[in-house]
Amino acid sequence: MPFFRVFPAHQRQRIGLRAVAWAAVLALLALSAPCAAAAKVNLEDYQVGSYEIGGDFALTNQEGKTTGLRDFRGKVVVLFFGYTLCPDVCPLTLTEMSRLNKLLGPDAGKVQPIFVTIDPGRDTSGRLKTYLANFESGIIGLTGSARDITQVAKLYRAKFAQRSVGSAAGYLIDHTAFIYLVDTKGKVRYLVPADAGADVLAEGVRQLLRG
Repeated sequence: MPFFRVFPAHQRQRIGLRAVAWAAVLALLALSAPCAAAAKVNLEDYQVGSYEIGGDFALTNQEGKTTGLRDFRGKVVVLFFGYTLCPDVCPLTLTEMSRLNKLLGPDAGKVQPIFVTIDPGRDTSGRLKTYLANFESGIIGLTGSARDITQVAKLYRAKFAQRSVGSAAGYLIDHTAFIYLVDTKGKVRYLVPADAGADVLAEGVRQLLRG
């Protein structure tokens, strides 16, 4: 089984992060996110706690301007790594990130969703702008050099690897599928499976806004 294999949704299961040692969590980060279960969410399952993950960075947004995580101090950042040619996980995740805004109502202005590409060779600022126009909620897309993207991914323990395919796309990218909820001071507080859904994200965001 490939190390970065993306499992079909019907084969995934939710994994409570508190139920495993953090050494095992690092291994899980190399796999796609498990599927959301129907049971009520316990945010403690997704707490990062004192584990060191994340940090400041600056890349180029879809308007061609330098944008850093520090620019959003005072807001909760909803951060996801993906790419525009992703056939399934990324568009579904961005759709849920868009739905999050509707669930938050007046608090939506206190949240900034960010999409960092892991395919900088194809995902230029212009391509990100066109792609993200398909989603509501003011998602900021970020790109940069391959070196810059790799450095940011390392900060967040995000894993990705190209996989050749016999199509016009040339290759797809297997990647981790977690959403990082970053508090108003820039610290990653929750690591949520990408397909957990907007309701789970909304619960986490509200918790962070309450301090």
